[in-house]
Amino acid sequence: MGIELGSSLTPDRELVALATVPNQLEAELWQGVLAEHGIFALLDAAGVQSYLGLTTRPVRIMVRPWQRAEAEEILAALAEIPEDEASR
Repeated sequence: MGIELGSSLTPDRELVALATVPNQLEAELWQGVLAEHGIFALLDAAGVQSYLGLTTRPVRIMVRPWQRAEAEEILAALAEIPEDEASR
């Protein structure tokens, strides 16, 4: 999986960058997983052109600062699952 963790703050300082993923579909998948764990996540594809509302460019996942550590643990745990086990 192509998850790249990041740490920059947004201009309003209410959200922090959790990760950058390769495309919108993967970002939405992670957003759903985080939501299942009670973590609000916003997708930031600013400056990226899309086709029919879908981008194939990298997308940042933004979370609240106080939820970042928990969100990182969730993503790290899921990234460790081998693909053959994840598809079962």
